[in-house]
Formats: sequence, structure tokens, C-alpha cells
Amino acid sequence: MAQIVKIKRSTTTAVPPTLNKGELAYSSNSNKLFIGNPGDSAVDVIGGKLYVDYLDHAAGTLTNSSALITDSSGKIDQLKVDNLTFNGNTIISTDTNGDINITPNASGDLVLDGVKWPQADGSANYLLTTNGSGQTSWTAVQGQTATDNVTFNDVTVNGVLNSDDITAVNLTTSGNLMVTGNLTVNGTTTTVNTATMTVEDPLMSLASSNNTADTVDIGFYGIHDTTGSQDAYSGLFRDAGDSGKWKFFKDNQAAPTTVVNTAGTGYEIATVVAHLEDSATAITGGSITGITDLAVADGGTGRSSLTTNGLLYGNGINGILATPAAADGYMLVSNSGVPTWVGSINGGTF
Repeated sequence: MAQIVKIKRSTTTAVPPTLNKGELAYSSNSNKLFIGNPGDSAVDVIGGKLYVDYLDHAAGTLTNSSALITDSSGKIDQLKVDNLTFNGNTIISTDTNGDINITPNASGDLVLDGVKWPQADGSANYLLTTNGSGQTSWTAVQGQTATDNVTFNDVTVNGVLNSDDITAVNLTTSGNLMVTGNLTVNGTTTTVNTATMTVEDPLMSLASSNNTADTVDIGFYGIHDTTGSQDAYSGLFRDAGDSGKWKFFKDNQAAPTTVVNTAGTGYEIATVVAHLEDSATAITGGSITGITDLAVADGGTGRSSLTTNGLLYGNGINGILATPAAADGYMLVSNSGVPTWVGSINGGTF
């Protein structure tokens, strides 16, 4: 008859309370195999169905609720650690914000492909750039990104800078802003605070929206304050409301908008100091004042004043001469060609 050796067993108790040295026990409650420690009879776990089930899957394949068993190359197909999944060459984060944090210990560095990344720390506000061949370095371009202001030291734009490339409330440059292409500004006001502005364009185009109607004035103006308490405006403009006449003005307290308010408080015609030249100059609508001794060739008399009731006579290219009126009874005679008043006529001798 075959001999049967039985060990201690339980279907209700997970761990036997005591075992003799070398004594075996098995619990189907915990699926564990136990032995009494040969040294001190402590109950030690040496196996059981629980651990065999952990290993009952293909090597190299990650299986839920199972142990990790690498394949013959020492690899496993994927590994999940908390919110990170390592699968082949891909690291996936299932964290709610999607962050993947890698923090070297103490002053340690993060090394990628044998190169410390980022490379040796640059100065404050330096920018990390790439050479296009997998190498990074710090570049001496100061700047910071913010929701309110963004500040750059020098900006060079070699391509097209579109409206969606930089979005900021204020863009401030402490150095130079160089644009090698075209710069288009879409807005209602462009303010240039500079001491000197140089423009290569020999002819500036103004009033571009006036191409379908003649409704706005064309020109330029500036602000001045001769009293210290009242802003006024002066300039030159083409008056669309007055047959397109060009006008110089000054002291207008009404700031020009699309038109110059010629009825504005203080508006006056400004004085122009210039030489006028035209093949047919016409002066209409007023009189000429402030000119002394306008020459005969220019339509004048060459004299600044005339005696009351005096008589004018020519003097060649030197202008017009005048002789005052004589007393009653005097007669005008020629004296060597000069008009002269005399009181009597000498009939001569015979």
C-alpha cells in the first residue's frame, strides 16, 4: 500500500500561527506554502499557487497583476510607472496636465546622446538655441515672455513677421529693431518718439483712402504753444472743401482730424517766406502789402510815396520820378528834358 505524507493545511486561515522546525504547511485561503524556520521555528513563506500564477505568462510581455519576466534579450515590451508608460522609444504621460518631470539628483545633469542638456548654464535671460544638428547652446539674446510685456535687446527679422508670430500688449526694444522685409502696421494710430527720422522714399504718399472721393484734406501739421497754456496747430494742407487749394495755417486751436477746421479758434493764414517762380504768376482775391518800391518792370512805380497832386514822369529803367504840384498860375516846361514849374515864359529877343 502506498504511503501518503500529509502536511498541515487550512482553507480558512491565511498564515499558520506556529510550525515546528522544518514542518510544512499550505493555506488555500492565501494560496501560500510555508515552512517552519530550522533556526527558530518562525513561519516562513517559500512558495505557493499565488506566486506561480504571477509567472504564468509569456516572457517579455507586460501582463496585468503579474510579475515582470524579461525575454531572452533581457527586454520587456512596455513598462508602466504611475502616470508614465515606457513603450519602445516613446514615453507617454497620462497625468491630467501632461507633464513629464525629470529631476537630476543634487547638481547632476540631464545627459542626452552623450551630451549634457542643456549645456553649461548661460547668463541670466540667455536664450537656448539649436544648431540644427542636435546640439544646443545658450545665445546672448535677452528676453522674457509675459502676458503683458515682452522685451528684446536686438531683434533681426530676415523673413516674414506675421501678426500671429508675436502677440503682446506691448512690444518694447531697448536696442535696435531691424526689418529686412516689409513692415505692415494695422491700427488707428502710429506714434514715433524719436529725435531724428530718416526716410529714403523721395515722395511720401498720403490719404490713401481718398482714392474714390475727395473728402479728406491732405498735408501735415505740428503742435505749438506760444503762450505756455494753449496748444495750437500749424501746417500745410490741401483743402478738399475749397477746390483743393493749398493753404499754410497757424494758431489753430482745433486739432486737425480728417480735415483742417478753418473756422477753429485762432485759425490764421500763416506767413510764407519764399521765392515764387512761374511762367504766369497770378495774384487774385486780395492786395499786395508790405513791399517797398516795387520796380516798374514788376508793375510798380519804384517809389515808396508820392506828393499829393504831384505829377509822375519816367526815368528810364530807374523807375518813375515825381514832381510836386506848383502854386497857382505856374506852368510846366521842359528844362533840358526835365519837367520844371515856372511862373513866366520868356519870349526871347529880336
